[in-house]
Amino acid sequence: NEYAFLIATYALSEAYGMTRNPNAKIAAMKGLERIVRNQSPTGGWDYRLNRESTRDDMSFAGWALQALKAGKMAGLHPDGLDECIKRAMKCLATRNFRGGGFGYTAGGGPTGLTATGCLAMQLLGFGDRAEVKSALDYMREWRPAFDKDKMAAKAPGACPQYYCYYAAQCKYQAGMGPSATPADKQAWQQWNAAMKALYPKSIITPAETVEGPDGQPKAIGYWTNADAHGAGDTMATCLCALQLMVYYRYLPTTQASQPVERRGTSPRK
Repeated sequence: NEYAFLIATYALSEAYGMTRNPNAKIAAMKGLERIVRNQSPTGGWDYRLNRESTRDDMSFAGWALQALKAGKMAGLHPDGLDECIKRAMKCLATRNFRGGGFGYTAGGGPTGLTATGCLAMQLLGFGDRAEVKSALDYMREWRPAFDKDKMAAKAPGACPQYYCYYAAQCKYQAGMGPSATPADKQAWQQWNAAMKALYPKSIITPAETVEGPDGQPKAIGYWTNADAHGAGDTMATCLCALQLMVYYRYLPTTQASQPVERRGTSPRK
C-alpha cells in the first residue's frame, strides 16, 4: 500500500536535515512533492497515494504527515505544503475525530490510532487544540505493552506496539512541554517508568554475535511482536528503539520557526 514510500521519504528528509547531502535533498523533495500532490480532496490520504479516495486512512496519513514535518524541519518546502498541512489538520478534526479520539478511517470511532492523530497535530503546531487534549485523555491509562490486553483495560486495537510508538511521543510532547498540565506530566512519567521497566527486560538476545565497530563480538538484540499484521521482529525492533530515543530524537521537531527552502532558493530563516 506504499507505506514504505512514506517512511522512506521521512527518512530521506531527516537524512538531508542532518547531512545537507544534495542527493538526499533531491530524493526527499521528489517524495514530498508526491505526498502533497496526492492528498485527497478531503485533506487526508489513502493507500497507494490514491488522490481520488476519501477514506482518509489515519494510519497512512500519520506517516505522510511525519514525512512532511521532517521535510519542513530540513528546510524543504514543496509547492503547496502549507495549504496541504492546513487541509490535513481540518480533515483530522472534522473527519477522523469522533467520540473523543481518532478513528481508523473517516467517521469511525476512536482506536489505537488516536495516538497517530494526536501526534500529527502536536508536531504540526496544533497541540493546543481540543482534539489533542481529548486524545490525551483517551490515552491517559495506556501503558507500554506487547499484548493488546495489557495496554489498557479496554484494548485500543490489535497492534499494540504500533500504537505505543505514537503514544510515547504524544505523552512526551504533552508532558515535557513548557505548558504541560500536572495530569500530562504525570501521564508521561508513568509511561516513561513503565517503558524503561518493560523494554530492556523484553529484548531477545540469542547466542549469535556480530562484529562490532571495535572488532569485538557483540550480542544481537531484538524485540518481537505478533500483532494483527504479523509485524515481526524488524518492525517491532524499530518501534521499540524509536520509543527509547524519544528523550532526544524528537526535541527539534517541536520548534515553531524553521528555515524554508524552495526550489531554486537557499534556506531562509
